Amino acid sequence: FGKDYPDPHLRDRTTVGLKRHHIFFGKLISDYILLAIYSVAAFLIFITVSVVFQLSAGAIEMEIIKEFAFNLLVAFPLFMAGVTIGNMFLFMFRKKVRAFTAYIITVVIIPRIIMFFGAAPFSVAFLRSIKDKVLLTPQFTALQFYATRDIPKILVSSAIYIAAACTIGCICYSKKVFES
Repeated sequence: FGKDYPDPHLRDRTTVGLKRHHIFFGKLISDYILLAIYSVAAFLIFITVSVVFQLSAGAIEMEIIKEFAFNLLVAFPLFMAGVTIGNMFLFMFRKKVRAFTAYIITVVIIPRIIMFFGAAPFSVAFLRSIKDKVLLTPQFTALQFYATRDIPKILVSSAIYIAAACTIGCICYSKKVFES
């Protein structure tokens, strides 16, 4: 994203003939490709660091590597939802500072407030139900434990967040007016 990237008046070889939603989804797909590359890199870094720090203890157990790979694979839809929400905000706002601020408020601050008031000692029933059924953030903490891992919930909630963020992002970007 440069200063003029989401500007529909900017036309070069890569954007000629593209509608705004094509630009939005093109950028989103490139973000997903980068996410996949970073995920593979994270996996390779995990193995490398584990081997380096466990040289004296022997080789890392294959079960640990499989567990990390499985958790990374299960978390991938959650990462995709986060990237889609970020993409939505970048296309909604002309200034990146506003997009980053909206992302932090939406993905970090509001969920933390809901989690705080939805847990003991407050345990507001409405917020507890949102915390348990709607928020993406607690799903990351549940990934590491087999007993609390709910893969169908992760897939469904991620798909809903991705669809909602794509819809909102496309609508806002399509209605966005750019000053010349």
